[in-house]
Amino acid sequence: MFVLGIFSLVQIVFLPGLISLRLVRFRGSFWQGVIYTFALSLLINYCLVFLLTALKLYSHWLILILFAVQVLWAIWLYWEDLHKPLLEVFQNLWDKSVSALTELFPTPANDLSRSQKAVHYVFMLFTLVALLLAFD
Repeated sequence: MFVLGIFSLVQIVFLPGLISLRLVRFRGSFWQGVIYTFALSLLINYCLVFLLTALKLYSHWLILILFAVQVLWAIWLYWEDLHKPLLEVFQNLWDKSVSALTELFPTPANDLSRSQKAVHYVFMLFTLVALLLAFD
């Protein structure tokens, strides 16, 4: 049962979104891909469950068959990426994650005026205070 629970989380959160983003040849940033994958997966699963329930076809075995079809479809769509060396995949994922995080927290450029830097630091301070209050 534990394995089915892990499979269900993968199917709910990742599989339909990954498949649909590959089909439309999505070329966005790392964070856009993560968010679109999550949102599309939830939306596709909602529509699928609604349709199967409305047609009175929703059953345990049909969901398992749909999961197997989605896994095979994802393997087929990502076949070229699955042949890349694992170290290269993790290095690429690490680089994308680091660049995405540095985009979230930009450093002020040296050519900014003193007032622009002050505003930047005030908002950074507000962000820090908000985070401290949120986790307090």
